[in-house]
Amino acid sequence: MFEKKGLLALLLLSRNGVFMKEVLIDLFEKLRFLRLLDLNSSFLEELPDLVCNLILLRYLSLHGTNTKRLPATIGKLYHLQTLQLGNCIQIHELSYSIGDLKFLRHLGLHNTSIRMLPETVSNLLNLPTLELGNCYKLEMLQKILKNLVHPRHLGLQLDWDSWDRQIDIIAMLHGIQCLTSLRNLSRFAVGSEAQCGFRIIGGFKTSWKTLHH
Repeated sequence: MFEKKGLLALLLLSRNGVFMKEVLIDLFEKLRFLRLLDLNSSFLEELPDLVCNLILLRYLSLHGTNTKRLPATIGKLYHLQTLQLGNCIQIHELSYSIGDLKFLRHLGLHNTSIRMLPETVSNLLNLPTLELGNCYKLEMLQKILKNLVHPRHLGLQLDWDSWDRQIDIIAMLHGIQCLTSLRNLSRFAVGSEAQCGFRIIGGFKTSWKTLHH
């Protein structure tokens, strides 16, 4: 199907998840030089393990797909710089091998069902941007923040359900304050109705929403 084996960028869109998986298996066996793969809004439910063949891949987007998990081989995409999983509402967890993505610079997890990030995220020393906005099922947030090393841009949002899970909001704020490289805190909110203002946390300015139940 794919005759141009030197192809560097590819965008695929399909409403047939089974067909898409078959296409990807064929793709991963042939397009070894691919740098960018965008599967945005496809009906893909599972990314084939053969994705590890794309060792030169820099950008991978599964944004808005029906993907339920990432293969354990994801960590073999050593040169990956952007992993976009935003709006993948079926995803509940990440593979521990994600910590092998040493050059990852952007990890988009907003609007997912992620419950916890593996401790291996602490290995992502070059990760400046992490998007966790609207991850309402996220647990052990303080530990996640502690595992982060050099994030400069953090997207974060909580609602009143966070209190039901007994998240220590104060401890979480202290965790944010310990992120000495942080320069931009976006989507930060606690509650349901916003009144926007600005506050200074740990020496940087952030857009802050004070919300009322």
